Amino acid sequence: MSEFLFSLLLVGLALYGLHVLAEVLALTMGPLFERLARWLLRVLWGLDRPLSGADALVGQQAHAHEDFVPAGDSGPLEGYVVIQGERWRARVVDGTRELSAGKPLEVSGREGLVLLVARGEGWY
Repeated sequence: MSEFLFSLLLVGLALYGLHVLAEVLALTMGPLFERLARWLLRVLWGLDRPLSGADALVGQQAHAHEDFVPAGDSGPLEGYVVIQGERWRARVVDGTRELSAGKPLEVSGREGLVLLVARGEGWY
């Protein structure tokens, strides 16, 4: 009977030791796993992109709000686009020489508060 109680005591101490070890690992390794998860989200799904401001608009679809006109004598076309319900100043960077209101565009970058746009999907 005493051997059984002693064995039970050893099993209890072992389980308690595993519990303590698990808690220590969780406290020390938790931040590491959190960093790893954030890195995976950033690398695999591209979630390191800014979520606000003009930089967040890069890659988004926009529509010409008005007919674009050349900037200066032979400069690129400039005008306004509507993207996510907001009106932005934009400059065409793909060499398009004529752009009328309503045409789909894609934001490819920005210079200050001017969006750089090119022909988007559904160009007709």
